[in-house]
Amino acid sequence: VIAGSYHDARSTFGLRSARGLQRTLHARGVVAAPFTESVKLVGGVSYLYDDVDEALVADATTSFARTEHVPGVYVEATLQPAENVTVLTGLRADAHNLYGTRLVPRAHVKWSLTDLTVLRASVGRGWRVANVVTENLGSYINSRRVLFDASFRPEDAWNTGLSLTTTFEIGERPFTIDLEGYTTRFTNQVVVDYDRSVRELWVTNLDGESFATNLMAQVLFSPIPRLDVLVAYRWVDVQAPYGGTMQQRALMSRSRVLTTLSYATLENEWQFDATIAWNGGGRFPTTAGNPVADTRPSTFPSYWRINGQITKRFGVFEVYLGIENATDFIQPDPIIGAEMPYGETFDASLAWGPLDSRMIYGGIRYTIE
Repeated sequence: VIAGSYHDARSTFGLRSARGLQRTLHARGVVAAPFTESVKLVGGVSYLYDDVDEALVADATTSFARTEHVPGVYVEATLQPAENVTVLTGLRADAHNLYGTRLVPRAHVKWSLTDLTVLRASVGRGWRVANVVTENLGSYINSRRVLFDASFRPEDAWNTGLSLTTTFEIGERPFTIDLEGYTTRFTNQVVVDYDRSVRELWVTNLDGESFATNLMAQVLFSPIPRLDVLVAYRWVDVQAPYGGTMQQRALMSRSRVLTTLSYATLENEWQFDATIAWNGGGRFPTTAGNPVADTRPSTFPSYWRINGQITKRFGVFEVYLGIENATDFIQPDPIIGAEMPYGETFDASLAWGPLDSRMIYGGIRYTIE
């Protein structure tokens, strides 16, 4: 398999501009070798050519260019030591022309405790070379002085996780419950730091510890025929050294709840769908040092977002009417110093909530059979 891509992107934010040019070629070959019913092997070779040239033109021009040549080999083994247990292990080795040889192991285990209950576990390493300018464009829409490290190491992390899925019935109605927890610990990461100074934005290699933990609980059930309800809760803890202190990543909701409801009439003539999302509050970067009118609290509040749609079917035709952001919630004062877009306090990069107002839409859909 051979694939290639070419990207040429240019952006302008007032007096500041960014550009990024990327030319990529990726080739790989795969060989499968099933030994027995309980042992299967897959291996292969790969080659990556990645030519990147990116720059941010602000107070001065900061540019980063690299040409990567990365031949690699990998092997993957699927084992079934017991009828209800499947183990997948893999190892990849890449010879990077800039960063040396990298070994990436991983392992996944699936254990069917019963016909309706499955336990999964995983552990593995991952690494990547970040494009520090183009991947953080939203951070540069301000008057802050942008400071980069002279060079960047690849991002590198270990990930472990555990999940449980079970299905059962209550009052002859099916319930499916999913529980999962994953944590990623970085040995290096590109950190975008707003907290060292309200007049500066630092883009640096990780100096210290960084981790991300995700916990999720989800239930899918049908309380009455043709009504499907999903309720999910996710807790996210992402921390790194910001402003010299280990703290939560800014502008990210730590808790989130998602509820979806879908109901269809007996002949599927009418369809009703709704999505209700609650996003919890989080940390706001420091604005200490700004004038009082341009300061913000150290946290942002929770908010709701509700979407819905009604569909009427006429054979191959469907007519639908929907609404997005039904509560019409918009982040208040999303731009600091908006009245002076070239002033020293101007900052449009600190959005934590929706910026689009309520929208009502409709349409007709035709299905070709």
